[in-house]
Amino acid sequence: METTAPKWVQALVGIILIVILQVGPLAIASKYTSDLRASAQAMKNAPPPVVFAIVWPILYLCIAIALFFLIFYARKNTAILQWTAFAFLVLQLGVNWAWTPVYAEGKTHPAYKKAADGMLFIMLAFTIAAMILSAQTQIISAVVLVPYIAWLLYASTLQ
Repeated sequence: METTAPKWVQALVGIILIVILQVGPLAIASKYTSDLRASAQAMKNAPPPVVFAIVWPILYLCIAIALFFLIFYARKNTAILQWTAFAFLVLQLGVNWAWTPVYAEGKTHPAYKKAADGMLFIMLAFTIAAMILSAQTQIISAVVLVPYIAWLLYASTLQ
């Protein structure tokens, strides 16, 4: 017996996901904003700081959309793939949120810089794994992760 949540519950969960994904990182990053701006300006090939303010909300929106489609619109009989992809995305978000303070500390502590580089690789690996799994259960959730993966690849060149 399969049950489907009412549409209003699905919409509410979607809105909550989007709010969490927009507010959570901003709250964490706000403490490190000046350090991150200085780091961005010091990096060669780095875009102006305003680009980060434009790009990240869009990327978090893409992640929220991917999670929403994975939760509510996955094909039948793909539950293991669906929830494994979901787990990879949620774990990746945790690493993403932890990356900001680690990266900010990397300016003065080389060990933190190496840790931030490793965390970026983990984010990329988890997101690619989630995209591959998502493609088998809900193609939209896989496609909306492409900009985020592209940004992570770009970010890895700035490190």
